[in-house]
Amino acid sequence: MESRISTNSLQEHNCSGRSSYPAYQRGSDAVSRKNHINIARLKKKGFSTEMSKHIKLTFRHNGCDIAIRTWLSHGKKEIGDRLLSLMAEQLHLSKQQCMEVIDCTVDGEALILMYHEKDLL
Repeated sequence: MESRISTNSLQEHNCSGRSSYPAYQRGSDAVSRKNHINIARLKKKGFSTEMSKHIKLTFRHNGCDIAIRTWLSHGKKEIGDRLLSLMAEQLHLSKQQCMEVIDCTVDGEALILMYHEKDLL
Protein backbone atom coordinates (compact mmCIF):
# COMPACT_ATOMS: atom_id res chain seq x y z
CA MET A 1 0.00 0.00 0.00
CA GLU A 2 1.40 3.38 -0.98
CA SER A 3 1.68 6.10 1.64
CA ARG A 4 0.84 9.68 0.65
CA ILE A 5 1.63 12.93 2.44
CA SER A 6 -1.26 15.36 2.41
CA THR A 7 -0.75 19.02 1.58
CA ASN A 8 -2.41 20.01 4.86
CA SER A 9 0.06 17.89 6.79
CA LEU A 10 2.96 19.63 5.05
CA GLN A 11 1.57 23.11 5.71
CA GLU A 12 1.25 22.47 9.45
CA HIS A 13 4.99 22.13 9.94
CA ASN A 14 6.57 25.53 9.64
CA CYS A 15 9.78 26.87 11.08
CA SER A 16 8.13 28.81 13.88
CA GLY A 17 8.44 25.85 16.20
CA ARG A 18 4.66 25.59 16.49
CA SER A 19 4.48 22.14 14.96
CA SER A 20 2.77 19.57 17.14
CA TYR A 21 5.48 17.08 16.12
CA PRO A 22 9.12 17.40 17.15
CA ALA A 23 11.46 17.78 14.20
CA TYR A 24 13.90 15.28 15.57
CA GLN A 25 14.33 12.45 18.00
CA ARG A 26 17.53 12.07 19.98
CA GLY A 27 18.89 8.62 20.61
CA SER A 28 22.15 7.81 22.32
CA ASP A 29 24.44 9.33 19.66
CA ALA A 30 22.32 9.01 16.55
CA VAL A 31 19.94 11.68 15.34
CA SER A 32 16.82 11.16 13.28
CA ARG A 33 14.36 13.57 11.68
CA LYS A 34 10.69 13.10 10.89
CA ASN A 35 10.24 12.72 7.13
CA HIS A 36 7.10 14.84 6.63
CA ILE A 37 8.58 17.71 8.64
CA ASN A 38 11.81 17.58 6.60
CA ILE A 39 9.78 17.91 3.41
CA ALA A 40 7.71 20.83 4.70
CA ARG A 41 10.74 22.72 5.97
CA LEU A 42 12.77 22.20 2.80
CA LYS A 43 9.81 23.45 0.76
CA LYS A 44 9.87 26.65 2.83
CA LYS A 45 13.55 27.07 1.90
CA GLY A 46 12.89 26.98 -1.85
CA PHE A 47 12.64 23.29 -2.73
CA SER A 48 9.82 21.99 -4.92
CA THR A 49 8.40 18.49 -4.64
CA GLU A 50 7.62 15.97 -7.32
CA MET A 51 5.77 12.83 -6.34
CA SER A 52 6.80 9.60 -8.03
CA LYS A 53 8.20 6.35 -6.70
CA HIS A 54 9.96 8.58 -4.14
CA ILE A 55 9.46 12.22 -3.23
CA LYS A 56 11.92 14.28 -5.25
CA LEU A 57 12.93 17.63 -3.75
CA THR A 58 14.59 20.04 -6.20
CA PHE A 59 15.99 23.45 -5.25
CA ARG A 60 14.42 26.33 -7.19
CA HIS A 61 16.09 29.71 -7.54
CA ASN A 62 14.67 32.61 -9.55
CA GLY A 63 11.99 30.30 -10.95
CA CYS A 64 14.46 27.74 -12.31
CA ASP A 65 15.22 24.22 -11.12
CA ILE A 66 18.82 24.00 -10.00
CA ALA A 67 20.75 20.71 -10.10
CA ILE A 68 20.49 20.41 -6.32
CA ARG A 69 18.11 17.61 -5.41
CA THR A 70 17.43 14.79 -3.03
CA TRP A 71 14.89 11.99 -2.77
CA LEU A 72 12.86 10.87 0.22
CA SER A 73 10.77 7.76 0.65
CA HIS A 74 6.98 7.89 0.92
CA GLY A 75 6.90 5.16 3.54
CA LYS A 76 9.63 6.20 5.96
CA LYS A 77 8.36 7.98 9.06
CA GLU A 78 11.82 9.01 10.21
CA ILE A 79 15.15 9.45 8.52
CA GLY A 80 18.10 8.06 10.45
CA ASP A 81 21.57 9.45 10.89
CA ARG A 82 23.09 7.61 7.90
CA LEU A 83 20.39 8.73 5.46
CA LEU A 84 20.59 12.31 6.77
CA SER A 85 24.31 12.27 5.93
CA LEU A 86 23.56 11.04 2.41
CA MET A 87 20.82 13.65 2.01
CA ALA A 88 23.24 16.40 3.10
CA GLU A 89 25.74 15.19 0.50
CA GLN A 90 23.07 15.27 -2.24
CA LEU A 91 22.16 18.83 -1.18
CA HIS A 92 25.86 19.87 -1.37
CA LEU A 93 25.87 20.75 2.34
CA SER A 94 27.77 19.49 5.32
CA LYS A 95 25.69 17.40 7.68
CA GLN A 96 25.74 20.26 10.20
CA GLN A 97 24.52 22.75 7.58
CA CYS A 98 21.78 20.36 6.51
CA MET A 99 20.61 19.96 10.12
CA GLU A 100 20.57 23.75 10.52
CA VAL A 101 18.42 24.11 7.39
CA ILE A 102 15.97 21.43 8.58
CA ASP A 103 15.90 22.79 12.13
CA CYS A 104 15.25 26.32 10.80
CA THR A 105 18.34 27.98 12.24
CA VAL A 106 19.25 28.82 8.63
CA ASP A 107 16.64 30.55 6.48
CA GLY A 108 16.13 30.42 2.72
CA GLU A 109 18.27 33.50 2.02
CA ALA A 110 21.19 32.07 4.01
CA LEU A 111 20.84 28.81 2.08
CA ILE A 112 21.05 30.75 -1.19
CA LEU A 113 24.22 32.46 0.09
CA MET A 114 25.73 29.06 0.97
CA TYR A 115 25.04 27.85 -2.56
CA HIS A 116 26.46 31.06 -4.06
CA GLU A 117 29.65 30.60 -2.02
CA LYS A 118 29.98 27.09 -3.47
CA ASP A 119 29.32 28.45 -7.01
CA LEU A 120 26.24 26.26 -7.38
CA LEU A 121 23.95 29.14 -8.37
